[in-house]
Amino acid sequence: MKRIPFLVTAVALSLRLLRPDATLAVDAVWRADSGVLPDRVWPNWNPGIVNGVSTPVYLTFTNNCLLVDTSGGGDHNKAAYWLQDHATLTIPTNYVIEARVRYVSGARRLAGHSHCCISWETTNYVGNGLNILDGEICLWLPNGGKGPSAPVDTSSAPHTYRIEFQGTHAGSPFKVYQDGVLVLSGTNDYSPSWYAAYPRLWFGDGSSQAYGVAEWYSFRHNALTPAVAGLGKGLYCAASKYVGVINPTNAQAAFVCVNTNVPGDPNNLIYGLATDPKSQWLYSILAPNSTLPQLFRLNPANGDQAVIGTLQTTDKLIQSTKALAFNPVTGVLYASVRTNLSGTAAPVIVTVNPQTAEATIVNTITGTARDDLDALGFIGNTLYALDIDPMVTNLTYLYTINLETGQATLVGSTGIGALYGLAYNPDDGFFYSSEASARKLYRVSPTTGAATLVGTTHTSSELGGHVIYALDFATPPGPPPAIQPAANGVEIAWPSIAGAFYWVQSVPALVPGVVWTNLAGPFTGSGAVDRYTDPSTGEPSRFYRMRVGW
Repeated sequence: MKRIPFLVTAVALSLRLLRPDATLAVDAVWRADSGVLPDRVWPNWNPGIVNGVSTPVYLTFTNNCLLVDTSGGGDHNKAAYWLQDHATLTIPTNYVIEARVRYVSGARRLAGHSHCCISWETTNYVGNGLNILDGEICLWLPNGGKGPSAPVDTSSAPHTYRIEFQGTHAGSPFKVYQDGVLVLSGTNDYSPSWYAAYPRLWFGDGSSQAYGVAEWYSFRHNALTPAVAGLGKGLYCAASKYVGVINPTNAQAAFVCVNTNVPGDPNNLIYGLATDPKSQWLYSILAPNSTLPQLFRLNPANGDQAVIGTLQTTDKLIQSTKALAFNPVTGVLYASVRTNLSGTAAPVIVTVNPQTAEATIVNTITGTARDDLDALGFIGNTLYALDIDPMVTNLTYLYTINLETGQATLVGSTGIGALYGLAYNPDDGFFYSSEASARKLYRVSPTTGAATLVGTTHTSSELGGHVIYALDFATPPGPPPAIQPAANGVEIAWPSIAGAFYWVQSVPALVPGVVWTNLAGPFTGSGAVDRYTDPSTGEPSRFYRMRVGW
């Protein structure tokens, strides 16, 4: 079998950061030597960039660091920080935050505040912050004043600051290390007036009381929610360019990332999210306002995105489409389209090459109430479809589709207006669909078509203010859930896809131009958690990554 590498994980995991309960939450890593801003990695950090009246904030990549300059014009109200919150964080009791940064210069008008800062909330209204000043670091008091401090070098060279927590509640202690040496201790404080009502974490210049220049080299923590990191099964959704993951038990959607392939026009909608049963990548249809539909894919395990091409037959028959689904048995991708031959008479089912977006006509569908199908979904080899009738009943109907004859057979009415997406969950035997305009999630019976409300997915201020037209379940393979000491070395464990090939690679240090060494492999994925033990070598540290191929 030809082994074609298709993915090298963007995150390198060090043994030093993870702890025994790492399966509760996983690592998020940003590195400046990648040349990518924190708001462009995945899952991304939400940027807070506030330019001054006369001069902007300057963000410059130089010498393997991100230089953040808010000093121009002496404007304290400038800001340049990056934030993650409860939508992507699950704070473990052994919380670890680690940053490599150099204080260059700056000024402040309130003691204890700095443009070079790490701030956190571990739970509702509970948190603290590490301010890196000129020759000193300090924590906050509950009112935002200057707390415990320690004199240390902060500006002659970059230093690694590591914050280790022992609990998340008010009063729980934490320790601050600089380059591996304990330099400061503190506690998480309760303050409704100073800390947010939910967990969050930010770094950079978020203070209106300070400005200056700092060099940020890296930032990492071990509190990324497993579902957001692509670990475990999730109901993924697309609201225009905003990708989220929905809890199917209560309908709540959490932001995952931004699909950078989707232009800003709100009429550029995403339809027909479909999960490749082999790779667990998400495929969908980008329906621009004035051009033909585009097929794109997104890897929920690392955020990699790509536009594949225009979804079209070789003879250019397709006019529009918005339904997409993989057959989980055969792995074939299907779409419902309208062609310039069928007109308004009936929808046409096509197969789609996921590598090229080329479509091949299978059959014209008969027995539906409209000229297109609004969602497709499979249970085994049986194709189901949702069809919205806005002309007579204003309801959505569930059908089964015979691919050999093109006959659509009515299962029943959902009893709901316009439903989109048809994501089957074999765990409970129901489809899940979105009533986009109402921001609600419904559970749909495949035997009767009846829809039952699960709940509201998000508010008008979440997911960019957009609504959900596409969703599907996926169980993407993520980075290794555990790297921990073993009796005879270091054990690396990872969730695998059956039939895929895996190589374990390592380096002793993460430096520019480093060459990764193959330790072992290829291993053939079992479809479960696979393991490899790296014998001890005496190196002070070792970083690992997985190379995956077919």
